[in-house]
Amino acid sequence: MSGSQRRTSCFFFRELEGLQVTSISIASDDKLVEINFGEYKLVLRFYNSPNGLLFQHDELISSFKKEKPLSPKLKHEEKGTGIRAQLPMLGKWLEAELEFRLKQQKDFDLVEECRGFDKRLRESQQAFVYSRKNGLLLAPIALQSLTDPFDIYESPSKAIEFVVHNRTRQSSLKSKKDALLHKLRSALARTQKALSD
Repeated sequence: MSGSQRRTSCFFFRELEGLQVTSISIASDDKLVEINFGEYKLVLRFYNSPNGLLFQHDELISSFKKEKPLSPKLKHEEKGTGIRAQLPMLGKWLEAELEFRLKQQKDFDLVEECRGFDKRLRESQQAFVYSRKNGLLLAPIALQSLTDPFDIYESPSKAIEFVVHNRTRQSSLKSKKDALLHKLRSALARTQKALSD
């Protein structure tokens, strides 16, 4: 590579270099792929950031996209203490919901609470669609931390279809509105220039 050429490659998860893959599994109820390397496990997910999570003996040690690798000090501080350390794939709304629920309790075991919360999320057969000012919010459980109106769907896939359809329609309306506003602003600018002349 010459000095004038730009470097186009980047390396992640160097801990896995030279290791042999022992097994690969795909979760049946989630968009997750787990690649095992003995003491290391790489989890790939296709619905949220970070997209790649590296575990060593079931402890999160680094991630790809949006989150920087955890420093040894931070790993020590977060190990077994924070919600994010226990459930690294939890979205911000569900994390806020669990925090809200924990604040209602005086004494609790965070590890057990996180396990129970994760179990409720995975076993839920319903879906809740909240109507918020900035759009629809889809959740697998009722969110006690929100006061917005919501609809309950007995079929999660029907709820997903509704949310996706609604967001697509809103996006289409916004595109049409933006195009019309652009034409109006152009016409206004021409009229103002004519008046000025």
